[in-house]
Amino acid sequence: MLSEEDGAQLRCCVTLERLERSGQAARRQLIRKASVLLGRNEFQEMILRVQDGKVALGYPLKDFRLFTRFASEGKCSIRLLPENIQVLISNCPPDRLRLFLKTLSIKHQARRDERALSDRG
Repeated sequence: MLSEEDGAQLRCCVTLERLERSGQAARRQLIRKASVLLGRNEFQEMILRVQDGKVALGYPLKDFRLFTRFASEGKCSIRLLPENIQVLISNCPPDRLRLFLKTLSIKHQARRDERALSDRG
């Protein structure tokens, strides 16, 4: 398990919204004491894992958009574009959230800049 100081884990309140094509929330799920983790799946793709103590939900982070306007207040949202899901993070210590978001953006940038290896490589 990752340590809390790692920057890839948060303990906060999370709202998961499944969005319609128009952008309106069709379904909303609130998790008060959630654990949000950055990890990788068996294909080495980045995964955002949200755990509520019982069930762990994993979302691939291939194409997403960060909204960090209120990060200094401990709030942000991550919109997962292909799945049309929005993850709203709130009630989080601002310094931990900034570290988490910085870790997320660095890992995503490194993954995007990585060139595809040929069979020979």
